[in-house]
Amino acid sequence: MQLWFRQNKIEYGEDLTKPQLLEINKRNKPEPIYEIETILAENGHRCLYLPPYHCDLNPIELIWSAMKRNVASVNIDHKNDEISRLVIEAFEAISVHDWKQHCKHVRRLEGEYLKQDSYLDEPFTINVTSDSETESNSDNDECGMEVEGVWPLNQDDVAHSSKTVFDHNYCKRGFQ
Repeated sequence: MQLWFRQNKIEYGEDLTKPQLLEINKRNKPEPIYEIETILAENGHRCLYLPPYHCDLNPIELIWSAMKRNVASVNIDHKNDEISRLVIEAFEAISVHDWKQHCKHVRRLEGEYLKQDSYLDEPFTINVTSDSETESNSDNDECGMEVEGVWPLNQDDVAHSSKTVFDHNYCKRGFQ
């Protein structure tokens, strides 16, 4: 790693541990360029990747699952020398109709996920004070807030926080 850092003119400390060097490597390594992406781009296409950990959105995973069930149902005596033949037979038994059904199922799931996700994508605002209230800094009424345990985040809070700067305007007391 240190040789790669030197070759790429990336500063690092000689006394850093391996996990620290791996973190520097992770932040500085370029995104990989896959040959298939290049081939697709040259032919006017682009590669769309499935979200990680969502095998339910990949029809081939459904096909593979069906194949494994098929092999397991006929491989009763567990003879390893027959598994190759059984897998080939299970693969050949997959029809165009099976593929279409699995693809249709994935598109339906995709639609459900997108519908559920759209609720998260819509911006929303939580008003913690009414227009008629005046801002107060008394101990009984922290910053004129109506929501117990929530206060406006200011630079003093950030300066005294052990966490990084928050990406929102309000945080729950005790979160720091």
